[in-house]
Amino acid sequence: LLNRAQKGKDLQERSYGKFPTEIADQCKEAEVLEILQCLDTLGKEKENLPDWDGDSQDDIWRAQKGFSETLEKLTNKYTEQIALGLKSEVPDTTFWIAHAFWKSPSANAVQALTEYLHQEIGELHRKVASDALEACQKH
Repeated sequence: LLNRAQKGKDLQERSYGKFPTEIADQCKEAEVLEILQCLDTLGKEKENLPDWDGDSQDDIWRAQKGFSETLEKLTNKYTEQIALGLKSEVPDTTFWIAHAFWKSPSANAVQALTEYLHQEIGELHRKVASDALEACQKH
């Protein structure tokens, strides 16, 4: 889906242009699970980058944000599948999944977010997940 959405765009536009979140309209369960895998892969790559490589960290952040924004469009349709990302061992993945539920709440995500918040997680991750839980409880 990404390849089709970016067909005909030059490297600069593919790398630094708007992430094609419109692919969400074509996503099904398999694509949601693939996005979770991509977030895991990107998070692991980012963890292994040297501190001085800010350009690569920024590129990975842009991709992670784009995938999260795509998931935001799917939170009500594929809540359970997206919530699986909260069980990831990759901290960046859990952050971006919580972020998606914060920006696009689903009442069906309350239990998964509650369970996630019972884990030992960093302060920023806890803040985003708490905000997501609050938004989902109000939804």
